[in-house]
Amino acid sequence: MSNKIIGQNNEEEFSPKKKQTFGVVKPKKSNKTTKVAAVAVAGAMVLAAIAVPTVIHFSGKSKTGNSDVWTVTINYGEVGTNKTLTVKAGDKISQITAERIPGYYFAGYCEDEDLTKYLDPETIINENKTIYLNYIAIKYSFENIPEGINITTLDGQEKVSVTEDTKLFYNQEINLSYTVKAGHHLTNLKITGLEQVSDLQLINNDDNSLTYSSNYVVKGFSSDDAREVNLGLNYTQDVNIYTLTFNNEGEITTQNVAYNELAQITTNPSKEKDPQYEYSFKGWTLNPKADEDSELVNLNTFHVTENTTLYAVYTKTLRTYYINLDSSYPTECVVISRLDNNKWVELKHDAALHYGDFITVSFVPTIGNSVVEERSGITSGVKVGFVDTNGKNMYMVTGEVAISYEEQASKFTITYTNEAGETLATVTTAEYGNSIATLYTGTTP
Repeated sequence: MSNKIIGQNNEEEFSPKKKQTFGVVKPKKSNKTTKVAAVAVAGAMVLAAIAVPTVIHFSGKSKTGNSDVWTVTINYGEVGTNKTLTVKAGDKISQITAERIPGYYFAGYCEDEDLTKYLDPETIINENKTIYLNYIAIKYSFENIPEGINITTLDGQEKVSVTEDTKLFYNQEINLSYTVKAGHHLTNLKITGLEQVSDLQLINNDDNSLTYSSNYVVKGFSSDDAREVNLGLNYTQDVNIYTLTFNNEGEITTQNVAYNELAQITTNPSKEKDPQYEYSFKGWTLNPKADEDSELVNLNTFHVTENTTLYAVYTKTLRTYYINLDSSYPTECVVISRLDNNKWVELKHDAALHYGDFITVSFVPTIGNSVVEERSGITSGVKVGFVDTNGKNMYMVTGEVAISYEEQASKFTITYTNEAGETLATVTTAEYGNSIATLYTGTTP
């Protein structure tokens, strides 16, 4: 038995919808027999129109009362399994169940192996007869193949691209691949009428896009009389949104930035000065250490391609301090020296000091005066307790240096004695410059 291809002309002359049922129904009584003219095949068609004949043999005739009973052998050929059933004399051809075959539609009953002579389904079975059930392969196609999806099938050993015009067949295997652009993600992939038959393969492309590939077979559902079936593809990808984090010494702010977009430049941050340094903002870096040697990021050209944290970089400068001298006495009375290159250098009182400088302070009272110790010294701006190699007390500058100085007239004790060494009088409050003679108030020896 050979397979034939049913052309368009055949389909126009015969409508398989006309009283062709799936399942046995109660026959109507009729003695009429309708003859159906043979339909010529209108040339060979593409593989999509494969016709598969199914053979029904009627063999053996027996009498059961007044009724003829026929034993019917249904041969489905390549598309089904042979079956044997009993048909009563007088049953119509349409009462023979034409089973639904996945991937094929039923095109009608024929009396010849070449499938050119159709039988009217209303024909009464009243004789031994071979009936061929004609099945034609359904054509499957993609109504729309979205951009980014590539479909191929094999023609022998050669890959062939599948387009919207390509006709596919039931159980035909195809390869479907779709590419997700760099910085995007798949949000909607719907595939209908296909069954996946291989694992999903992931391919990393040079442009950072990702290609997903898998094999499928056509399994599209169709109505009983459908000649062509559309396979469904829906494919959407959206741009990724990344978090750009700005870390300013632990103070965090964030931005949501679409893939490959620039950051929104914000106001430059600041950092409070401490006793040792003043800080000025230098820029942003990807280096978590954020030291002054870190490579900076130019936000005008920095495209965000992943979740990213930027760290603030500051330039630090030693703080400058000055001396605040609280004294009504000449400045020469207060001598300030700084240790420079292991040498003590005397400073002017308006000289700038830096955090960490080592200084010493000494007091030189004016003639006839002495230092009031309890009210003279460094009162703030230094750390104390340092001693140099010469045993000199020195102080480390930590802020504005405040120095107070006060002096008072020196007090002397004068003892008056005679030639015998006897004490005549004692004056304990004699100040510098007083006349000795005028201070003595005793008897003249």
